[in-house]
Amino acid sequence: VVTALPRSSGSVPEAGAVLVEVNGRPVVGLSLPFPLWRDITADMTGRDVEAVQQALKALGYFRSNITGTFAASTQEAVTRLYGHLRYSSPAAAGGGRADGETGAVVNPKAKAVVPKAAGVVLPMAETAALGGGPWKLDLHGAVVGTILGGEQMVSLSGAGTRLDVEDEGRLAEILKSQPGGAVSLVSGTATKATSTKVLSVATVEGHSVVDLTPASTLEPGTASGSVIIRRTASKVLALPVSALRPAPDGRTVVRLLAGTVGKDVPVTVGLRGDRLVEVHGAGLVTGATVELP
Repeated sequence: VVTALPRSSGSVPEAGAVLVEVNGRPVVGLSLPFPLWRDITADMTGRDVEAVQQALKALGYFRSNITGTFAASTQEAVTRLYGHLRYSSPAAAGGGRADGETGAVVNPKAKAVVPKAAGVVLPMAETAALGGGPWKLDLHGAVVGTILGGEQMVSLSGAGTRLDVEDEGRLAEILKSQPGGAVSLVSGTATKATSTKVLSVATVEGHSVVDLTPASTLEPGTASGSVIIRRTASKVLALPVSALRPAPDGRTVVRLLAGTVGKDVPVTVGLRGDRLVEVHGAGLVTGATVELP
């Protein structure tokens, strides 16, 4: 149930601010490069924890070194963030109090009072990843009292940074063979392209999934494009790929025609693209006729 709407639909969310309150709990915007896929609990490690630490550090709440471990210093940073937003920090089941105060238990053997861990947790349901924006808050008509679920939801909308290509993983295979590569994005009929670095590549259920730098501006929807691994600095002589023939001696040849007479000419092959191949060989000039199967 939506219990508070501190921001209007269409507004730009800010890191460290509450986007919407659901069931009395905040959904806080953080500069994360990806959404959290799990609740972050005590002593968890991973890239998600490292991203949380970096986001909290950027806001001034985390004051230690980036370790990738959700230890006491990171839990304290979460508590400071929630305190600044005037909410109790979330606690794990069986942990400490939600407000971060410590209780105490008695150790019967030592006969001493032992502090009880606060058990602070960062729930994935209470965070919104703002990396890769800019985003706009879309309330989809929700007001205080709206029951969220099904098609009724609160979301972020805007340009994305992920390419999802239905190509049986071919693009992913190509990009994996070119580590540190970049993708050029061309909008509509524009001739000027924006080059953006590839952050990660994966093959998921026959799709190539490519994550780009947050500076990318990929509009939602279906798009088309082509893959260029290399290009020549000047024009080259090109033939249809089907003109290439294997010779008995292992070389590649093309059948050069002069009237009704054909002659096999050995060629060296360069770049390929758009069903054409760059070739170099004696007697091959612009306008020459070659035989196709």
